Parts: sequence; C-alpha cells; structure tokens
Amino acid sequence: MLVLLYGHFRVRFLIVALILALAGGVSDIWILYRMAVNTEVMLEPGAELSENPNDFPVYLHITNDSRIPSAELLIVISWENESDGSRQEKEITYPLYSYEDFREKLPAAFTDSGTYRLTLEKMQLRDFLGFSDLIIPLDSELQIHV
Repeated sequence: MLVLLYGHFRVRFLIVALILALAGGVSDIWILYRMAVNTEVMLEPGAELSENPNDFPVYLHITNDSRIPSAELLIVISWENESDGSRQEKEITYPLYSYEDFREKLPAAFTDSGTYRLTLEKMQLRDFLGFSDLIIPLDSELQIHV
C-alpha cells in the first residue's frame, strides 16, 4: 500500500515541480522583456566648455522607467575618427536600478583632431537573478568635431 501511495504522490510532485519551473522561466523572460522595453540609453554631448579643446565631455544617459532592477547592463560603445579611420570599441557595465535616471561622463579622450563618430552598438540586459540575458541593438549616434 505504501509503495502505491509513494508512486502516486511522487509523480504528482514531479508534475507540480515541472509546472513551477516552466512558469518561473516564462515569467523571468517576460520580466526581462518588460525591463528592456522601459530602458533607454542615449549619448549626449557635454554642454560645458573644457579647458583642453581636445577633451570634449560626452555623457551616457540611461533611463529605466521600470520597477524591476537589473543585475547588469552592458553597453558597447564604439568611436571612430573619420579622418584617419581609427576605431575603438569599449564595453561598459552598470547596475540598473528601478526608476533610475542615470547620467555619467564617458571615459573618452579625443587627442587627435578630426571628426569623431560615437555609436552605441548594443546593450545587454541581465535579469536580477542572473538566469538570462537579452541583447538589444541600439542606433544612437553622436558626431564630434575636434
């Protein structure tokens, strides 16, 4: 009798555990998608003048209108000097808090003269538990004449 009860309840427990795991995975992906829809990343030129004309401040503006925080926001930025064709790419990682309006100066120094094109290539969001990532292509661009 005990063997029959064990077999019956073991199968039901495994079915409930499978349903909970599937529901958790689906809800995690849905929450990550909602967070990505409510997150905006832009490049902004600095308004203030710099003492060094080759050091023009550029700011990264991140807005998260979601209640959900992220464990990690990875942003890939490339800057290219159109005069000599040199190109650099940098990955910057930030934590993303709920209802955040974040603005930070980028570590970009323009030592050579020419026209620079800064481009946000992509952003990668990781959910707050760290189970899944979502890569979003970006198309924000800024031109600076040095």
